[in-house]
Amino acid sequence: MNKNWLSVGLAVVAAVFATLYFSAPAPQPPVGAFPGPDILADRISLNGVGLLPHSSPLNQASTTLCSVRPRATSTLLLSRLNINTATTVAIAVEIGKSTLPDATTTRLAYRLFTASEKGVLGAVTSSSTANTQGTPETANEEDYVFSPTDYLVVKYGGARGTTNTLVGSCKDIFIEN
Repeated sequence: MNKNWLSVGLAVVAAVFATLYFSAPAPQPPVGAFPGPDILADRISLNGVGLLPHSSPLNQASTTLCSVRPRATSTLLLSRLNINTATTVAIAVEIGKSTLPDATTTRLAYRLFTASEKGVLGAVTSSSTANTQGTPETANEEDYVFSPTDYLVVKYGGARGTTNTLVGSCKDIFIEN
């Protein structure tokens, strides 16, 4: 009889170990962590607020340095042009809005860069926008609202402006309406 109890006991222990060993692990909830400091996404949501960030190097093959179109009706929070290399001749730079990817019809910011100058031009959502030299560019609040058919365009020109090879970047942030 001891052999029967021993056999039953061993069978129960083996069944328990087999169940524990072959059973599927419990599902783990997502932790939501990022593998590093960068978020590489064209849309992020922070507490239900949709943000559309954009960053690109300057287009050196055209006088249109940057052109971006938000994918949803959005309000421009910030547009910033960085020119990291000195210009060879004087140029005028404009940040604007248009239904075309290579034109500006509504001016949001404007700046004249002298020859041999590096610098920044920015546009922010407010009743007026100032460039780095403090010259205000008045824009209406609705000018900062972009539909999915509108482009944010950064262009430059000048008498011999196309002789420049500008190096830098455009950085923009839209908030979804």
